[in-house]
Amino acid sequence: MHRRGSARVCASARGYHPSGTTTGGTPEHAIVRRCHACNFWIPLGGIRDGEYEYCCDECVQDGPVFPLARQLPAADVHLRALKIHGGGCPLCAGRGPVDVRTSYRTWSAVVLTHWSSRRQISCRGCGIRAQLRGIAWSALLGWWGLPLGPLVTPIQIVRNLVAMLVPDPQAPSAALAWQASLLLAQERLAQARGPGRAAHAERCRRPDGPDNPAAASSAPAVLE
Repeated sequence: MHRRGSARVCASARGYHPSGTTTGGTPEHAIVRRCHACNFWIPLGGIRDGEYEYCCDECVQDGPVFPLARQLPAADVHLRALKIHGGGCPLCAGRGPVDVRTSYRTWSAVVLTHWSSRRQISCRGCGIRAQLRGIAWSALLGWWGLPLGPLVTPIQIVRNLVAMLVPDPQAPSAALAWQASLLLAQERLAQARGPGRAAHAERCRRPDGPDNPAAASSAPAVLE
């Protein structure tokens, strides 16, 4: 699993999970084990500190971003979400509104079929381009596995087409508010831990699904 730049966040959450899986709000609800500090997946090992699990010693020091995000004042989270929503697109620097946009893709090989939902924070135009890429990817690579390839591929293509018709939200969505809360939590933990911890949090930031703190930055990132 590789890490991408802060402009992209994948989700499948956005695309790094087993076939057809996707995560919702927090790592403890995910099928794949994820670090409570940086959201990087933990394939083996990991460090447990009470109810929290981390990918490395430095993340243990960074602290639990996700639990803190759920405790932040709603007004603070809403203000940050409004700032992101009304700002420029982090991908094309164009005008907003900016929000979480979802694209869908699948690929198949012989008896293996993998499908994913990729979320990114961007303007509607960048979201449509991602959905068109999802359609092209699925149309080229989705059919070649039995028995699920021919079944999943048209579903993912239709989901992209439907998503392209969704109008711009007039207010920040719940998904965008969650990203804002993650960013605020990360900032507050970094301030409490000092500049060294803040630098590590930036290095560990993973472009992954709706749960990535990077996606809620003042120059919002993307969640594939």
